[in-house]
Amino acid sequence: MSAVALLERRGRPSESEVRHEMAGNLCRCGAYPNIIRSVLAAAERGGGDADDQGNQG
Repeated sequence: MSAVALLERRGRPSESEVRHEMAGNLCRCGAYPNIIRSVLAAAERGGGDADDQGNQG
């Protein structure tokens, strides 16, 4: 849910923005690198409605 909210808000976030947004989520499986890559890949495919500056459109 955090990733979806980030993509809706930012559209194409930077890696550091994704890491910051996901910092509050606990994953015991150690999949953080894959989660970060997945969020960035979704952003590249247009996973959000915001432009690069976070403007909805």
